[in-house]
Amino acid sequence: MACCKVKITVNPQETIKVSSGCEEAVQVKVGKCVAVYNDAPVYKGEHVVIPLAERQTVLETAEKLLLEDIVVKEIPYYETSNSAGGDTVYIGSEVMINGEQ
Repeated sequence: MACCKVKITVNPQETIKVSSGCEEAVQVKVGKCVAVYNDAPVYKGEHVVIPLAERQTVLETAEKLLLEDIVVKEIPYYETSNSAGGDTVYIGSEVMINGEQ
């Protein structure tokens, strides 16, 4: 097997170009790739989000490098008995139950 020089050119948002000085076929296998821009700032905001019924939450992550996973917690759900003999359900609401929110 002959050894030859292979040049790989990668430009953002373009097809990868591979060229060689060999007459033989060159095979390139590309696995999972992640593009990282060296000048991207690291995201330093919240990494855990609890959905709220009253407003949306925006994490300012655009064009930033994430070093941790973002965790979206379960939607708050509370159920309690009411005076009419039924149940009252709170979905996506922040309510005070037994002194806890």
